[in-house]
Formats: sequence, structure tokens, C-alpha cells
Amino acid sequence: MPSAVPASTRLAAQSAAAKLRERADALHPDEDLAASIAANADAGDAFARGYGALKEIGLEDKLLDRFATENATGSEMRQAADVLDQLAQSEDVPGPGRKRGEARVSKSFVRRFRVAAILTALLCGLPIMLFGGVFLVRGSLAAREWWDARDAPNVVARPERAAPPAPALAPVAQGFEATKEGKIVPPKPRDYVADRAGILDPAAARALNGRLLQFERETSNQLVVFVDRRVPPGTTLEELSAASIRHWGVGQEGKDNGAILFVFVDDRKMRIEVGYGLESVLTDARSKRIT
Repeated sequence: MPSAVPASTRLAAQSAAAKLRERADALHPDEDLAASIAANADAGDAFARGYGALKEIGLEDKLLDRFATENATGSEMRQAADVLDQLAQSEDVPGPGRKRGEARVSKSFVRRFRVAAILTALLCGLPIMLFGGVFLVRGSLAAREWWDARDAPNVVARPERAAPPAPALAPVAQGFEATKEGKIVPPKPRDYVADRAGILDPAAARALNGRLLQFERETSNQLVVFVDRRVPPGTTLEELSAASIRHWGVGQEGKDNGAILFVFVDDRKMRIEVGYGLESVLTDARSKRIT
């Protein structure tokens, strides 16, 4: 029986799968960094077009949603290619805007949802109504006292109260420090990988640290990975990353050829801060695609 996927969509997905397999077969450990990034980006463009066409007709897959071409190994690229081929041959196309297996919402569910929404609104609005009533009563009593007292003889004016002192600046969050310029940064890590959120397996962290050490020895470029729970209050991810790369001095002296990957898991934020010496290779567009 022929596939229910439209021919153009099926061809786009199969073309993306072929491109991923071609890239996986061409992977080489001694490949130049710029060539590797360009080749992975080319495969990533094909993948984005193929998978995007499938998603438009409602065919999605969790593995493909998490797939990142720039960091993928050969086996991961082949696995993604196999899933693309399977989706392209699917005969269960739910149609635009729906996923496979997604049921239509019944009218009874909609009615129950509306009733629940109305009850929730009433319960949330009741405290506000009570507070508003108390505020109006107290306001009217205060206005009446002022009206009765404004014509009273020999009224002694009360001295004006001094304005309260301005609150002190919030202290720097625990585990962070302030630079001489007053910017908030984490302390400089001792290794290439700093996992303060505790999400990396220790063995995987040590392996990644070793690969980044070898990468610096071979290219002189220095890459650092910093993982934590939340961006500290009083700053933004952009300000923190820009101040950190200057404060830590990532990269070779005089070359400024360093980059830092920041990941804050609870805030679901990620950013790559790049030194001037790597901006020609690791551009803003490349960094955005990686994240």
C-alpha cells in the first residue's frame, strides 16, 4: 500500500536522512574545526527542512526533537536518519496541527473545562472582592475623621515623618562573586568542565574535560563548560557571560581564542560566549544554532 505521506514531504525527509548518513560516513577525528562545523551545519539544514515538513503534517518524534546535528556522533546521525525514513513511510498521518494518536477534544470535556474555569475565577476573585470591601470601609472612615477634624480649633499639626532609609543593595548570591567593575560572575573554574548543578555523570564529565584539554593542545583554542541551576539575581545571562569571559581570561593570551558554554538548568537558559579570536569561526548564527 503506498505511503499516506505527501510525495514532496516524503522526498524531503528521505533526502535529509541520506544527508545525515553521508555526513556520518565522512566523520573523521582529525577533521579541521571549521570544516567540521560547516559540514555539520549543511547536514543540519537538510535535517531541519525534512523534519520540519513532517511536523507540518503532524508527524513528530521525541528523539528528533532532541537531536542536535552540530554535536551528534556518527551513530546518532544514523539513528536520526532511520527515524526520518520511518516517519516518511508512515501511513497514519494525523493532519496539520495534530500529533499521531492525539484524540479530538469532546464537547463534554469542553463544557466541564468551562465550568471549572468559571469556578476557579470566582474562587480567585472572592479574596479580591473582600479586600476591596475592607479597603473602601477603612477609606471612608479615614475621610470622615479628616472632615470632622479639619475645622476643629487649636489643632496641632503632626510633624512629618522622615522618609525611611533606602534599602541596602542585595548581596551577591551564594557561589558567585563581584568583579572590580561590580559585575556578578561565578568563581573561575579549575577545570574545563564545571558542573555545579550535579547533572553530569562524573565519568562523562572527566571524559569531556580530557577531550577539551586535548582540543586546546591541538588547536590552542580553549573551550569551557559551566553548568549551574539558576542565573543569580541582580544580573542577566548576557551580562554574566560577557563579564565571566573577561574575568576568567578564557583563551590564549594575546589571541582571545576562547569560548564558554553556559547552561542554567532550572532557568532553562543556555548561551555561548565567544572571544574575539573565535568570532570568525564560531559566529553568533552558529552559536544560536548549536544552543
